[in-house]
Amino acid sequence: VTLSYESTTELTASDNPANKGSSVTLTCVVKGDPEPSEPVLTKTVDSSASTIAMTCSGTTTKTCKKVFSAASYTDSGLYTCNGKNVINTVNKLSSDSVSLKIVGNADATLTQAPVESELLKGSSVTFTCKVEGNPLPTKLIFKKGTQVLKSYPSGSDTDVDKETYHISYENTFNPLELLNTGDYSCEGENDNGGTQPDIDTKTLTVVSDVTVSLSASTDKPSFGDAFTITCTATGGRKPHSVTLVHEGTAISTGAFPCTDDGDYSKKCTYTHTVNDYSAGGTYTCTGLNKVAGNAVRTDSKSVKIFVSKTVVVSLTPASETEITYGSAYTITCNVEGGDKPHKVTLNIPDSSTNLTWQRGSSGNSLMCTGEFNLVCKYEMSSPVYSNEGQYSCTGFNKLPGETNERSSLATGSLVVVKNVELQLTDTITSNLDEVYYGNEFKITCVAEGGRIPFYLELIQTPFGSSTPKDLVLYDTTASKTPDSVTVDIGGNTLTYVSSVTSSGYDDIGTYKCLSKNKADLMAEQDAEDELDIIVGWCGVIRKLMLFF
Repeated sequence: VTLSYESTTELTASDNPANKGSSVTLTCVVKGDPEPSEPVLTKTVDSSASTIAMTCSGTTTKTCKKVFSAASYTDSGLYTCNGKNVINTVNKLSSDSVSLKIVGNADATLTQAPVESELLKGSSVTFTCKVEGNPLPTKLIFKKGTQVLKSYPSGSDTDVDKETYHISYENTFNPLELLNTGDYSCEGENDNGGTQPDIDTKTLTVVSDVTVSLSASTDKPSFGDAFTITCTATGGRKPHSVTLVHEGTAISTGAFPCTDDGDYSKKCTYTHTVNDYSAGGTYTCTGLNKVAGNAVRTDSKSVKIFVSKTVVVSLTPASETEITYGSAYTITCNVEGGDKPHKVTLNIPDSSTNLTWQRGSSGNSLMCTGEFNLVCKYEMSSPVYSNEGQYSCTGFNKLPGETNERSSLATGSLVVVKNVELQLTDTITSNLDEVYYGNEFKITCVAEGGRIPFYLELIQTPFGSSTPKDLVLYDTTASKTPDSVTVDIGGNTLTYVSSVTSSGYDDIGTYKCLSKNKADLMAEQDAEDELDIIVGWCGVIRKLMLFF
C-alpha cells in the first residue's frame, strides 16, 4: 500500500533580526509524497517580487538554503518559500514566509571628489556626508572644525537626500579659497536599541602660490624722518620664509620682524630713520611657500625710496678769496641733494657762456663726479687778471612725481693778486744813448699789479742835489688822481706819460718811479725804476737800472 500526502513548507531564518555584516541563513524545508519539486524562494519589497536562488538536497524532504554571508540592509524583506508536489495529477501547493530584517547602528561616511587632500585655490571640491543605518538615521551634521555647515533635522531639509536606509548631504566649494582649508566631519545617529552615533572626518588643504604685497609709509622721506616698509606674504601653505633686501644687502631678521597675520599670511615690517642718502634705493621683499608635493613657490615685490632733500650747493671760494697770479687754482662746487642732482651750472666772469654738467650727457663742459654728493671742478692752470670776479654755481634736482625742479645757488669771488711791477722808459733812441741839447724826449712809467696799484709817484733828483722833486703823484688814499695818470682796470695798470720835453741842463739827474699795491695779506709792496740822464757836450746819455 502506497501512502501519499500533500506538500508542506517551512521557512526559517538563522537570525532575525540580524546585524548588518553578519551571516544569515534562510532554510526552506518542503515535505511531500510523491516527492515535491524544488521549492521557489521569492523576495518582496514594496510590492515588487524577485526570485532568489537556493541550494537544495533530499527527495521526499527537500531542504533548501539561502546563505547571506555578510548581510546588508538591502537583504531585508519578505521572503516566501513555495513548495509543490502532484497527487493524482493535482498540484498540491504549500508556502511559508519570513520577514527578514537586517539592522545596524548609524554609519557616517564622508567622501570627497576629487579625492586629493591638497587642492589648488580656484578649483572646486564636493563633500558628501552620508549616514546609513537601520532603523533609518534621524540625525546628520556636516562641519568644518567646530563650524556647523549643515544640521539635519533643522529648518528646510530639501537639500538632504532621504533613502530607505540612509540620508545624505552634498556641499560643493567652488571656487576654493584658502579659508576652505580645514578638518571636515560627517556625524550621524539612529535608534538601534538606543542612540547610536558615528563620525567620519577628512582634512583638506587648499594650496596656492605665495603672493607678496609691499608698501611704504612714504616713498620720499626727508632727513630725520622715519619710514616703515610693510611686506605681507600670503599663500597656502602659509609662507615659511619672508626676506627683505636693500640694494643687494639683506636686512637682518632682527630689523625685519615677522608675525602671523591670520592663517595664511605673514606680515613683516622694517622701520628706519633717515640719516643719510644710503637709506634710499630699492627694497625687495621675497616670500616663499610650499604647495602640493612640497614644491616651493616664490614671489617678490619692490618699492623704491627716494631721500627727499632740496639740493644744497656750496662753492669754494665761498667768499672773496685771493689767489696768486699765474699759480694754478681750482674752483670747486659741491652739490648735494636727493634724488641725485641731475644738473649743475657754473657761471665764470671771463665767459659769456655758463659751464654745464648734466647727468647722462656726453657733452658736458663742466667736470662733476658723484651720486648724491656731486663734486664739480673748474681748473685754472695759470690764473690771470681776467679770472677775477664773481663765480656762481647752481645745482638742480627733482624728486619723482614732482613737476618743477628744485635749485640752489652759491656764490664766491676771486681776486688775482700780484706784487706791483714797474717799468720806466724814455724815448731816447740813439744807438749811442745820447741826445743833443734841445732835442725832445718823454718819460713813461707803467705800474702793474694785482690788486691794481693805488699809488704812483715819479720824482727827479737833480744832478748835484739831494732834494728830490715830484713830477707826478697819484694816491687814491689821499684822493689825488691827476688826469695825467691813466687807470686800466682790466689790465691792472697805472700809466703816466710825461709831456714832450726839450732836453736841457735842468733834465740832468736821477728819475725814479715808485708804486704801491696791496697783495697777499694786503701788505703794501713798493718798487722803483731808476733812469739817469746826463747832458754833456755831445748830448744826453741814458742808463736804465731796474730794482725789485
